[in-house]
Amino acid sequence: MDMNRMTKKPWFGPKQHGGWGWRVTSWQGGVVLAIFVVFVFINASVFKLTAKGIIGFLILLGCFLLITYLTGDQPGGPLG
Repeated sequence: MDMNRMTKKPWFGPKQHGGWGWRVTSWQGGVVLAIFVVFVFINASVFKLTAKGIIGFLILLGCFLLITYLTGDQPGGPLG
C-alpha cells in the first residue's frame, strides 16, 4: 500500500497516456468524480461567475484533490 493512500486499493492512479495526472481506477473513484462534477454544476448554476462562485469552485477543487491524494497512487504519465 502506498504510504499516503488511506485505502487498500487505489481509487485513482497515474494516467497511462495523454498527459500527466490521475485517472479513475475503481468504482469508488468514479463516484467521487461524479459527485464533484454535480457539485461544480450546482455551484455554477447558483452563484454564476461571482466571487462566491469562484471561491466555491476552489473549495470543491481543493476537496477533490485532497480525496484523490489520500485515496490514489502517485500521479504520473508521459510528459511529452
